[in-house]
Amino acid sequence: MMLWGCLSWSISPIVQNYLIRSAPDQADVSIGINVSAMHLGVALGAGSGGLLVDSCSAPRARKVEDCKRSMERDSTRLSRRADCL
Repeated sequence: MMLWGCLSWSISPIVQNYLIRSAPDQADVSIGINVSAMHLGVALGAGSGGLLVDSCSAPRARKVEDCKRSMERDSTRLSRRADCL
């Protein structure tokens, strides 16, 4: 994961250098737009990833809760049977 992070963010200085050299008089604007677009992409990726995790983990959480309730009912039934013996 660390390697992926280093490689994905190492392209930024290369792109910024290209933007500065291709239009030096508009370097501030072009770099500002580039950085804004990068951060928008990160925000959209994080948001969609959060929605994906939330939607995929909710059924699992319900299953765990159902299992807990089932175990509690079974243990209650077993304790009632033991009381009868």
